[in-house]
Amino acid sequence: VEVEAVEHSRLDVLSVWLSNSDKVTNVSQPIINGVSEPGAIINLFSQPILGGPLTFIGRGIADAAGDYSIKTNFLPDGFYNVFATSTDPGPGGTVTGPVLILGAGSGKPILIIDTVGPVITEAIFRRPLGKVIVAFQDLGGGLNTASVQDGIDYSFTTYGKTKYPPSLITGFTTVQQGTIRDPIEMDISVNHNHPLRTGRYVLTIKSGGITDLAGNSLDGEYYGFLPSGNGKAGGDFKALLVSNRSYTFAAFPTQSSATPKNPPGIKPVGYPTPGKHHSSHQGNDNKNSGGNSQSTATHATKTHVANHPLTTHAVNHATHDAALAGMVVSKKSKGK
Repeated sequence: VEVEAVEHSRLDVLSVWLSNSDKVTNVSQPIINGVSEPGAIINLFSQPILGGPLTFIGRGIADAAGDYSIKTNFLPDGFYNVFATSTDPGPGGTVTGPVLILGAGSGKPILIIDTVGPVITEAIFRRPLGKVIVAFQDLGGGLNTASVQDGIDYSFTTYGKTKYPPSLITGFTTVQQGTIRDPIEMDISVNHNHPLRTGRYVLTIKSGGITDLAGNSLDGEYYGFLPSGNGKAGGDFKALLVSNRSYTFAAFPTQSSATPKNPPGIKPVGYPTPGKHHSSHQGNDNKNSGGNSQSTATHATKTHVANHPLTTHAVNHATHDAALAGMVVSKKSKGK
């Protein structure tokens, strides 16, 4: 990643990101190009945007045309202002700066280093409504929202079946609130939102196609905890979704549950299947399914989402889901 500078007062840098126009990079040692006095010594310094001391990050010498190119020292993930000093060549050279050349308050872009991939913070199965709610989030430079909306990266199949069609996904609805660093909710329509049979299903989300603005792939490995991932960019999300007439279980990992993360994250919980009057441990039958089913499912959903503060925006959708599911089951009961 290179930052090109144009000459102005010999040190004022108006940056143009050559390989990453959104000003976010996953390169921990970006190259800064600029123009100064021929032979001038350029020193670069970084500072977190929230303040703090200046840290030396690189030095270079302008060539005979005044051009310089400086590869910075290693920079941890973060948001930075960049300052520069220029020392004129020759004995007793005049020092200019430090001058803010990149960063907040200068009218120029800040330097964002982001080497961590986006993660999945929620995966809720709504079998009676034929849908799965998935939430993505990236706390670095932000999500590439366009990449989240490509259906080729998603697959929903019946467990153990390989016959055509390989995926039951029939549509998407995206819900985004706040900034690109806030969660993006993807409502995945399955079987045209018609109720699915009780049983086991597999949801797969490919890592390579879903990225953040820095170019990091989804950190998607699922060990049974949320957020997903092992702390390294890359890795598909794959979960076993199980729902019977009375209870929808939390997503199960399809491989190992031994996560390398410490702490591992939040372990999701199951809930009474929306539209049903009871959960599997209540010991009741399926005779009644009216208003009580809605309140039970809604309460369970709110409790589940409350445990994941990053996705509290899903509460209204989940409440609506539970109400619709109750209506569907009630109509079926009346028709018998």
